[in-house]
Amino acid sequence: MSAIDEIYFLMRLCPRMAYLKVDFINDMDIELFIRNILKKINKDRNQYLRSLCIRNPTASDEIIQKLEEMIYQGQLLNHFTITSVDDNIYLQWK
Repeated sequence: MSAIDEIYFLMRLCPRMAYLKVDFINDMDIELFIRNILKKINKDRNQYLRSLCIRNPTASDEIIQKLEEMIYQGQLLNHFTITSVDDNIYLQWK
């Protein structure tokens, strides 16, 4: 089972989960990971999950900007904030 499959399983198991924190996996493409999670949330019309935190020791302003552009271009979220604090990337939306 891949990391993304484990998260999908957790989302099905706890459909009213409001916050999800994920440790970074070295070979994980963070852009692809966030895109897939947000598409899954939109597809399933999950109205409860509103915050995602990803622990990423290499988090930088460049990564935040790329993620922001990817979310806007893919129209994955309308109202959101994305920030980096210490080793964590926080994505919150309405």
